[in-house]
Amino acid sequence: MQFETCNILDPDIKVTNPHLRSLTITTDYNANNRGFRTFDISASRINYFSIYQQSSKQHEVEEIKLNQYLDTLEIVGLGNRQKKAKIVGLDKINKLKRLAYDFNTWPMLPQDIPCAVTSLSLPASSPPDIKVGTQIDYTKVQGLRELEVQQFITANTIYPENLDSLTLKPHSYIDPVKKLDLSHTKLKRCELYFGWTYGTQESRPDMPRIELIKMPTTIEKLDLSSIETDVLDLTGLDNLRFLRINDDLVNPIKRIIFPKNLKRSNFKGEFDFFLSVDKTKTELVNYPKWVKTNENGYEVAK
Repeated sequence: MQFETCNILDPDIKVTNPHLRSLTITTDYNANNRGFRTFDISASRINYFSIYQQSSKQHEVEEIKLNQYLDTLEIVGLGNRQKKAKIVGLDKINKLKRLAYDFNTWPMLPQDIPCAVTSLSLPASSPPDIKVGTQIDYTKVQGLRELEVQQFITANTIYPENLDSLTLKPHSYIDPVKKLDLSHTKLKRCELYFGWTYGTQESRPDMPRIELIKMPTTIEKLDLSSIETDVLDLTGLDNLRFLRINDDLVNPIKRIIFPKNLKRSNFKGEFDFFLSVDKTKTELVNYPKWVKTNENGYEVAK
């Protein structure tokens, strides 16, 4: 069941229908929307629950009660609040297939998530209230295989060895990242974009350039745009099946080290290998001879 751009008339909502398995609530942003104060699904058997309340002048969210049957939970907005909402019941859930939440809405550090999570997403939002020096430890999230972070990044971050997929497109940084070394992981897919990453201070300075980004040899699909780094090290990535590097030509990568044994046969389509860099400014080490420039000036598999 899905309710989009709806107006909340009763501020205290309780769902008890035993047959309901999916519920999505998105409230409307207008003066008539009272908003909800509490939302209780603890007596239901809902598996999928997604909630997004936009700003409401009449009610601030005080409490959300979950049930133990959830496998997908998305809490991405609870309006402009002066006090923190209380989320009850997450510790009673054994495992979530997917958890998505806005840290500003629900200020829970990843290492404090009490249940196992297969896929974790922190969607884009305003700068989080996280102190400089705070450690972010994703290894404490039990069973984590997929991680997507668009809200923040910090140098003091630990990524799990057994991640399959990592997407980093952070809007804010806490501590500037000098080196992003993922070589200890077993990633198969990775997507990075740092073109809109700014500081959390009032002046919002751009994140300083990263000195080194190093990828694990297990990567099969790699998609990189505006990664703002001096050196990109792809040494040993002989299993690559898809490689896309779309550089920021204003702040170009200084050096890209390609795998020595990268084969043309790995890339089934012409655009499975795609490179857009300024070769007068970027040094290409071990660059494959089978790469050709197409009619649009991009480097592709030929």
